[in-house]
Amino acid sequence: MLASAGWGTSTGTLLNLELAPYGASFGVDLGYTWPVGFRLGAYFSNSLGQGVLQHRDPRIGREYDFTADSSSLNGGLSLGWDVPLHAL
Repeated sequence: MLASAGWGTSTGTLLNLELAPYGASFGVDLGYTWPVGFRLGAYFSNSLGQGVLQHRDPRIGREYDFTADSSSLNGGLSLGWDVPLHAL
């Protein structure tokens, strides 16, 4: 089992939107490695991010307010093969 934690910050803009996609992040990686070296696992991570209130005034149409929320949730399966250092 592997646990992870971290912190990040926004690195840019997209189409003149202010994004705050990073903040505290937490994750876990669970798996099993057989004696022959094969590993099967699963991972899950959650980045909290935050919402940023923004205002748009387009050239055509009405102006409007919206919240750009850029948190993320990831998960998946992992396959691996353990190579012992003594084999190198």
